[in-house]
Amino acid sequence: MRALLLYPFDNLRDPGWGNSLRMRLLLSYLADRCDAVRALSPGARAARETAGGVEYVTVPWPRWRSAAWRLRAKWWRATTGLDGVTERELLANFDRSLAWQSLHTALAAAVADADVVFLKYPFWADVVLPLCRRRGTPCVVTAIDVHAVTAGRRPSATAAILELELAALRAADMAVTVSEEDRAFFAARGVGTRCLVNPIDSEACAHPVAPSDAARVRSMFGLGDGPLCLFVGSRIVPNVEAVDELHRIAAVCPEATFVVVGRCAPPGRHRNLVALGLLPEAELAALYAAASLLVMPLRSGTGTSVKFVEALARGKAIIASPVAARGYAVNEGEAILEPQLARFGVQVRALLADPRRRAALGERARARALEYDYRRVFAPYGALLEGLRRSSTGAMHGVSGV
Repeated sequence: MRALLLYPFDNLRDPGWGNSLRMRLLLSYLADRCDAVRALSPGARAARETAGGVEYVTVPWPRWRSAAWRLRAKWWRATTGLDGVTERELLANFDRSLAWQSLHTALAAAVADADVVFLKYPFWADVVLPLCRRRGTPCVVTAIDVHAVTAGRRPSATAAILELELAALRAADMAVTVSEEDRAFFAARGVGTRCLVNPIDSEACAHPVAPSDAARVRSMFGLGDGPLCLFVGSRIVPNVEAVDELHRIAAVCPEATFVVVGRCAPPGRHRNLVALGLLPEAELAALYAAASLLVMPLRSGTGTSVKFVEALARGKAIIASPVAARGYAVNEGEAILEPQLARFGVQVRALLADPRRRAALGERARARALEYDYRRVFAPYGALLEGLRRSSTGAMHGVSGV
């Protein structure tokens, strides 16, 4: 069985992004069950290397992307402080594959050598799905977000983005979303999908951290000995908005130090809020261990939040908005879901004053996280692979109901 993962961004192996984490967990799952696994994504230069049983193939960006696109990306980040796309850029993500001949050639060769294709994000669907159809190769298309909601601003652009998303999911052999909210959104528009939430490696998150390592990161970053409230996020709109909320919350909780990790805020210190930027995994794990609780005041978002399920798996007490917990079925006693962002300060102070409750929340959170281990979440893919092995033609039979 030969599996192919197609990923349209150049951050596939960058640990600072939640979407690339899902891809790496899927690749690990496939590597344990397939004879060969290949992952194809764009990047600065052509490359081919093998790691962890996966062959990583990088197709170089075209020259026009390297110049004009990078300049526009720098302007976007400088003026908004975000990693993200405008409506025009998002629409270009769908169109780029048609004009980018070297990618078209690479996709054709990769699909020809695969028994099953996993297309992450619908951007390359116009190229990939016809290639799969001609060869009778099943293709699983995953909508990680609802881009018409997250990027659409003008009605005309929103409608165009939505139609492209719907067309890709409608044509897939198996269409996947990552939250029940997104599944319902597409279902209301006549497209059925299977919900497979963003998972976590619960075993990796359960590795113990020595108290000396937790003390070391406190000293390294000047965090003192008091309680720490942690937030982790990449530089996308919902996370940047959450950092704004954290400044407000920190102002009413002077007894705690609020620590922000990831690209969502530039490194710096503002009173009792400290932004550290992107950190190595070992230092992040030590901060999780040192933290008294996790705070996630998200206002918006689609898909599911990896930071939330990772916090569950780390066994930490969590105060989150319902948006931050979207897609994960947590009960009372496993996390505090506070719909009113104005009340986060009250909730933080109450929980900091109650170590017994924090411990109980963390214990139940870790137990809940086991349901979202990638080995369980991706089980439908295992059933798909087994069905393909049993099929003499390799055709997919009833996959959407797997």
